[in-house]
Amino acid sequence: MRWSFAFFMFLFVSSCQKPFNPDPVDSTDSTAVFTLIGSPNTCSRIVLSGIYKTNKSLDSLNKITIDVDVSKTGNWTASANSVNGILFSGSGSFNTAGNQKIILQGSGTPVKSGANSFIINAGSNHCSFNLNVDSIGASSPNIAPKANAGVDQVVVLPVNTATLAGSGEDTDGFITTYLWREITGSGIPVIENPTRAGTVINNLIAGNYKFELTVTDNAGATGKDTVSIIVPETILAGTLAVQQELDATDPINDSMNYNSGKLTKIKSNYHQERFINYSNNRISTIEYWYHDPNGDFYKTLIHTFVYDVNGHVTQIYETQIPINTTFLHEEFTYNSDSTLYERKTHFLGGRLLRDNIFLYTNGNLTTFINRTPDNMGAPDTMYITYDSRINTFNNIYPQYYLLDLQSDYYGSFSSEMFYFSKNYPATFGISPVSVSINSATQKPSEIKFNDILILRYVYN
Repeated sequence: MRWSFAFFMFLFVSSCQKPFNPDPVDSTDSTAVFTLIGSPNTCSRIVLSGIYKTNKSLDSLNKITIDVDVSKTGNWTASANSVNGILFSGSGSFNTAGNQKIILQGSGTPVKSGANSFIINAGSNHCSFNLNVDSIGASSPNIAPKANAGVDQVVVLPVNTATLAGSGEDTDGFITTYLWREITGSGIPVIENPTRAGTVINNLIAGNYKFELTVTDNAGATGKDTVSIIVPETILAGTLAVQQELDATDPINDSMNYNSGKLTKIKSNYHQERFINYSNNRISTIEYWYHDPNGDFYKTLIHTFVYDVNGHVTQIYETQIPINTTFLHEEFTYNSDSTLYERKTHFLGGRLLRDNIFLYTNGNLTTFINRTPDNMGAPDTMYITYDSRINTFNNIYPQYYLLDLQSDYYGSFSSEMFYFSKNYPATFGISPVSVSINSATQKPSEIKFNDILILRYVYN
């Protein structure tokens, strides 16, 4: 039986943070140290209370509540600059550090209607907010905010990330939330921080993308804008040419063929020849062709991919030829950040099932749970640790990682490769894993498992 490369989960870095040791402070100083959330720009967490009308004096209901981050307890004071006859100020004390709220009481009488911009000052930090004053007898409608998703971009592979610089503007209030989402695109791009004005898009492949930014103001009104990202189809420099499996007497050589930057054929001296077909820049089918000893070359299997609305593969169906029977071969469910959570694999025409669960820490796969261990004694749960190097396996197979998630069932063993995580593995269970990096391409060149050379990668 051929022993194949199994259960490599890529990749996680164990980072150690030093405990926070604040500088010594004068214990006799009772002045608090805190930061306004949003400083030094727009106050990002603030609530306005009360009604503001011209020639109407402010009362106890006119106040603002703002979140602050307290690093030293003690007494505090804060105030906003006087604008249009309106003044906000407050004082108090913090008994505990961390996230707290302060209230500034309003006073004065607004002189004229319209938008007013205030700056809250607290010690050496400040942030700004807007307040709209209505005319007496009239209640002006809320003005919807405006979103700006930034300029359109072109990203040239092998670069597969883009930085989005969004913003929002509200003339009669302030922006409370930002939300990015993908409208159109290819593959499964990942939005790092979808609730921030500025964010990074990862895992881009060739295709045209459109992302939408929605901003919401303090009255619940929204504004939207879109930005386009174009990733031209190019032949990637340093694409994978050959993957060698070296865990047997005769090495397995899988040679890769590309067309317009897409991996379209894998030719092997051991495995069946695979032809990869695409639709809308996503893998639609993979055909398996066999060379028999008589020199005949014929199709044996077809794997058909099914996607959800987010571009995730949810099922792979297997059609067996020539008997022409089709059954559900694999099922996938995902976490909210697009990492794989559960994978079910059906063997022998759907009669046997293997069910695996994947758990992550900070985006790195750290726990593999095999709910149906095979007769080789595979453990129910395995833990993975990592070194500090950044994973670049996504540049080896840029079209779709599920090419490497497919399992060929050899007797009682399933060969699986996972490139989900950010960093390279150091151990899988109690077994050491060693990944050598090609200095020219910064991609993996060799992988050892238990000090045995398992895989070698050769690049164009």
